[in-house]
Amino acid sequence: MEEFAGIDVKYFKVIGLWQLLMPSRNGKYAVVLSAFIGTIFTVHISIQMINTFLGGYDFSKFTEKLSVNLTCFESAIKILYYCWNRNNLMNLISLFRKNLLICSTHEPEKSRKILTNSARFVNLCTKSFVYMIFCTVGVWNSLPILRCLISDDCESWHIMPSWYPFNTKQIPMNIIVYSFEFLIMSYCAALLYTVNCLFSALALTVAAQFQLLGVSFATIERHADDYVAKLEMSEEAELEKKKHMYRLLRECLKDHQTLLRFTKALEEMYNPMFLFQMLTSTFTICLVLLQLNVHLASSEDLPIAMACKFIMYLLFGSMELLVYSWGGQIVFDQSGAVHWNMYESGWTEGSLQFRKSLVFAMARSYTPATLTAGKFYNVNLNSFTQVMKASYSYFTFLHGSGSVKSSTK
Repeated sequence: MEEFAGIDVKYFKVIGLWQLLMPSRNGKYAVVLSAFIGTIFTVHISIQMINTFLGGYDFSKFTEKLSVNLTCFESAIKILYYCWNRNNLMNLISLFRKNLLICSTHEPEKSRKILTNSARFVNLCTKSFVYMIFCTVGVWNSLPILRCLISDDCESWHIMPSWYPFNTKQIPMNIIVYSFEFLIMSYCAALLYTVNCLFSALALTVAAQFQLLGVSFATIERHADDYVAKLEMSEEAELEKKKHMYRLLRECLKDHQTLLRFTKALEEMYNPMFLFQMLTSTFTICLVLLQLNVHLASSEDLPIAMACKFIMYLLFGSMELLVYSWGGQIVFDQSGAVHWNMYESGWTEGSLQFRKSLVFAMARSYTPATLTAGKFYNVNLNSFTQVMKASYSYFTFLHGSGSVKSSTK
């Protein structure tokens, strides 16, 4: 897919999301299969969430079940939200096109370099996230086997703290449950990396398009000089230069409006998800910290392995939140940089019409594009630190409450 600027879309095809957004004859089977698996996954997680609150578990068991099921439930909600907003996502996919901006023809080599480097970085980020999440799932999936080999506890093969209405400690039911939960964990991982990495790809690409636009603004005068030099005109050179500068400016301004529309569409599409992500991340990180604290102080057979399990889970939860916060930050930074690139456009050599148009554009670009959570909270690196602080505050509060309950029993 040359038109998509080198974005490796194979990672988005695993659960059929790309086939849903870019319909094709062969892709229908992937969409149907994913919908079938997704239905089973959603029903299972819904049952487990209900059991978590109604099962009457102790504090430690409750927090473990809630943290795992909340992450799985989050992935189901996100993919359903993507399906519901399929048309909006299909429009946003246009950001991946190499020829999205008119000004990309001003300096073809420079434009190609910016978009190619952006695509490589997008692919690197996607691969890194995929490796991290499947390493986390791999640790979780291997623990029942490790427990059986080391502690001879081969009856329970649960990967997740799940409830079933039958005995799961006898063969072949324990093997069936292990296989089922293995698939559930793998599918959950695929859902999470797909929805999160698609946003990071869109954010990084729109930031690269803003960078390309900034370069075009900054080189308007130089391109006008080159244009006049090719005409070999002496008498009307100055007038022709001003005309060409204005033509280039108009193209840049059209592209600026295009990117602002895409950024607004990105904000409209993702602001409910940002709010949902911040809320779930706050509680998930808090609950994982509680479990990590419990297993580090535990006298069970595999305290180190269990601690590694929740350390990996904690890293994943933090990185998931960072994906959104960092995406919002780079969009803010690159859209704001365009304002300063306009000062390098050679405006002193432009016509009166050129300068008037540029003044309006400067006023519009003075406030960078901002992604928000629920329309009231900016999504950036500062929001990431605030959520992490809130998670730790809730952890200290719940840890104290849990200790009080344990001491009174």
